[in-house]
Amino acid sequence: MHDRHDQHDRHIRTTIPNDWSTRLAHAAADLGLHRHEVLREAVLLLLHQVGLGEGLRQPNLPRPEVAP
Repeated sequence: MHDRHDQHDRHIRTTIPNDWSTRLAHAAADLGLHRHEVLREAVLLLLHQVGLGEGLRQPNLPRPEVAP
């Protein structure tokens, strides 16, 4: 999967524990997004939560549908 990036976008490579990866994959599937999209929204949410999100858009994650 490739994503189009602006010339000035930064790429970050990291390793995450298996448990995190599994949970991320489930969250992405539930939200109908790709894992990299979920991670970007999570970083944006974190920046807003710690007061560093000024001037950045608000995170926009759809809510997973909950079965009745």
